[in-house]
Amino acid sequence: LYPPVELENLLPFDIRYRVHDKASGTSSTEFLRQGGIFPIHTVTLDHLVLLNIAIQDSGWFISDPGQHLILLLGVWKPSNFMIINTNTSEFTRDKRLILPDVNGRQLELGLNYIPHGPGDSFKVQIFSPYIIINKTGLPFEIRSVAKMSMNAREVAGETRKDELAKTTPFMLSNTSGHEFVLKIGNSEWSETLDVEAPTAETDLVLPARNLEGHLGVSWTPGSGKYACSKVITLAPRFIVKNSTSAILRYREYGGAEQIDLQPGSTSPILWTRREPDKLLLIAYPGLNAIWSEPINMENIGSVHLRLQPNDQRTAPQLIKADIEVAGATLFVTLQRETKWPFRIENLSDHHFTMVQSNEAGVAKEKAPKYELVPRSAIDYAWDFPASPDKFLRLTINGFSRTVQITEIGSLLPFKFLLPERSSRTVALDIRADGSTQILSITNYNEERSVYKRARAPTGRQETLMSQEAFEAVQEDNTPSLTLFLILEGFGLSLINRSLVEVVHFSAKAFKLEYTMSDTSQSINLSIGDIQLDNQLPEATFQVVLQPSPLPSRRSAPPLPAVQTSIVLLNDKSHGVMFVKYASILLQSLTIMLDEDFLMEILDMTKIKGAWQGLDE
Repeated sequence: LYPPVELENLLPFDIRYRVHDKASGTSSTEFLRQGGIFPIHTVTLDHLVLLNIAIQDSGWFISDPGQHLILLLGVWKPSNFMIINTNTSEFTRDKRLILPDVNGRQLELGLNYIPHGPGDSFKVQIFSPYIIINKTGLPFEIRSVAKMSMNAREVAGETRKDELAKTTPFMLSNTSGHEFVLKIGNSEWSETLDVEAPTAETDLVLPARNLEGHLGVSWTPGSGKYACSKVITLAPRFIVKNSTSAILRYREYGGAEQIDLQPGSTSPILWTRREPDKLLLIAYPGLNAIWSEPINMENIGSVHLRLQPNDQRTAPQLIKADIEVAGATLFVTLQRETKWPFRIENLSDHHFTMVQSNEAGVAKEKAPKYELVPRSAIDYAWDFPASPDKFLRLTINGFSRTVQITEIGSLLPFKFLLPERSSRTVALDIRADGSTQILSITNYNEERSVYKRARAPTGRQETLMSQEAFEAVQEDNTPSLTLFLILEGFGLSLINRSLVEVVHFSAKAFKLEYTMSDTSQSINLSIGDIQLDNQLPEATFQVVLQPSPLPSRRSAPPLPAVQTSIVLLNDKSHGVMFVKYASILLQSLTIMLDEDFLMEILDMTKIKGAWQGLDE
């Protein structure tokens, strides 16, 4: 049994409502908390029923129609009376509830009607089309923009700056579209923000004199019963977190403002210079602070930088900056690191000079150079971590080779001339050791290398140098072991504790092939047809899973329902697994489930905590 009307408050505030039966003249007033539901028994569904509300703590008392309002203090006035039930075609249910503020501006709340069943009783939900959560700590202003219009209109609601700087939900509507402009602090108005997409995250740039504000804006429908409202979150675009045990000082590259960050604390960056790259500098506090090279706060991932203590007699310390995305915010987490990202091992007989460069081998004038003497090794992190393309340039006797150290595997050998004009060659190999990538420089041995010397054409003297003087030789990939498993079909049944068959799985045309050679392993799996049956006595859907039927006009033989292949290389010397090829082909499948079947499967799996959420 249901009451004639149920009222559900999906607003982020408590309300006091009044329901008025126009025909009988009866009214009822009650308090309703946010998220609460209240049954209304004082109305008859064949009468005209009106509703109005007042936001609690707004300073207004709700009243009967025609009576005077008593103003105290606050933001919102009581709403107009809206029709939520009608007994004639002359009137229709209202889908919007007009809530005016103290300045006469109107907020249009939504009314969503949900019938209780075959009868006439229903539930009416009161919701705000948009709800803004401000996490910036600065006051914001927002205006609505009509579709295909450049004019922005003020919206109803709070106007006190100290309140707008809080995380108190801000209700918003725009019946003429879904576009807004906004500002925070002393910024200028932003470009038009379109929130039509169901969910999105974006960086909204706000002009502000010589600076620009970066606002992380995200929006998504509310969860569960709050799905009618779209929640818009305003947050700083950049947040720096100090996960070290020491105080760190940071500033923007080219900026003057310096901020000290205590261990374990965070600090937002809302204003930046008008530069395409958002660069951050780190230092230890002090009068003679030594700033690190900049890092780019917009480059997602991990990057290492050297941080020199103020006592220059102390060796530089390694800091790892993890840049991660959470919502529309980029978190820059700084922490001490003891394991260097790169290691250069010169195991050859030659002396090289190393420097960071771009792909063309061009290095910056102030780039430090490292001497790689024979039989030596150095730990390394990028000297310029903010550079868009980072390479290492090896130089010997005027000959150079650019290396991308993040590419794991055997590289083309490096051929060069010594001062006496004799030719020498070294092999370059990059392998992984945990989180460290190691570049090894060794004397070239043609017998063990996958790269062989290129043979010059007859009558032509070899003048090729470096990469052009070598070619990769394909190794023999003749299989040394091949296994086949071919089944016309098989079936598998599962029974519960009562020895009742619950599910039956069947497969046809099953083929499994495994091939191994000296260089690789391959696995190929093909299943022509699969089917999963619900064997419960009163099953609503007897076939749970099966391939979707194909058009009857198709003349080609049917494709396998499942087909997968993977090829793995046997090379384990580089610290990673090489997947040469992988593919999964899955035909269209039809899945139909009923609740009893799902409950029975949950009971059979005995997953710890599987019933906890259902009991709650």
